[in-house]
Amino acid sequence: MVATIVAARPTMPYDRRIRFDGPLVAWHELRLLADAARWSDEYRAETARLMVPGDGWVECERGGRRFACDRISPLWLTPAAPYRLRQPLAGQRSTVLVLHRPLPAPTEARPLLVPRAQLALARWSVRLRRGGVEALALEEAVMAIVDESLGHGPARPPHRGLERARAFLAADPGRDATLSDIAAAAACSPFHLARAFRHATGLSLHGYRTRLRMALALRRLGEGEDRLPLLAAELGYASHSHFSATFRRWFGTTPAGLRQQLRTNPTALPAR
Repeated sequence: MVATIVAARPTMPYDRRIRFDGPLVAWHELRLLADAARWSDEYRAETARLMVPGDGWVECERGGRRFACDRISPLWLTPAAPYRLRQPLAGQRSTVLVLHRPLPAPTEARPLLVPRAQLALARWSVRLRRGGVEALALEEAVMAIVDESLGHGPARPPHRGLERARAFLAADPGRDATLSDIAAAAACSPFHLARAFRHATGLSLHGYRTRLRMALALRRLGEGEDRLPLLAAELGYASHSHFSATFRRWFGTTPAGLRQQLRTNPTALPAR
C-alpha cells in the first residue's frame, strides 16, 4: 500500500508517502518540497514516532531546548511534548516510524541508531518499495528498531557547541574536515570539543562521522547505487578498498555484497 499526501503547512510543505499503515505501526516517507530555513509552526505528534532524517540534518526545538538530529541520531516524538522543526533544504527526505500504541517513554529525545537498526531500515525500505510485505514481519521489525534505539537513561541537555558540531558533520559527512575545522564551526576549543563530544555521545568525532558515512552508504545502496568507487570518493574515502573494509567492519559484508543482497534477497534480515 502506497498513499501520497502533500501537506502544506506555512513553513514546511512536504510530500508524504505512506508505505505501510497497520493497527500497530506505520511507515511513512517524507520529502521536503521547499526550503524551510525558518521554524515550522509548533506541532504535537498524535502518536509516538521515530523520525530518521535521510539527508543532512534537522534542527528541533522541544521544551525550550534546541538540538540537531541526523541519520544516526533520529528524533523521538510523543504527544507529551510539542515541538518545532527547521529543515533548510528542499528535497530533504526522512523516514518516520509511527507507533499507534504507546511504549515506555524514554527520557532522551534524540536516540542513537545502532548499526543493526540502520541495516534493518535500509533492507525494509527496499522491501516496501517492492511490495508484498507481510504485516507481522514489518511490525516486529519496527518494534525491534525502536526498542534497540531508545535509551532509558538520564537525558543530557543539549550543548550549543556540540549541536553545531553535529550539524557540521551531518551536513556533509564526506568532507575532509580536521578537528580544527569542526571546532571552528562549533565555536569551541578543539580540546574541549573532543572531550565533551565523547562524553555526551559515547563516540569520538571521527567515530560519529564514520557512522554518518556508513548510514549514507546504506541509503545509496538501497537506492541501487552502482558506482561504488564514486560513492567511496563522495563519502570521503581515498580508495574503494578503504571504504569497502570500513563497511565490512560495520555491517559484516562489503558494499558490493550488500547491494547484491538487496537486489536478490532483501528478506535476508540480520538476526536479532
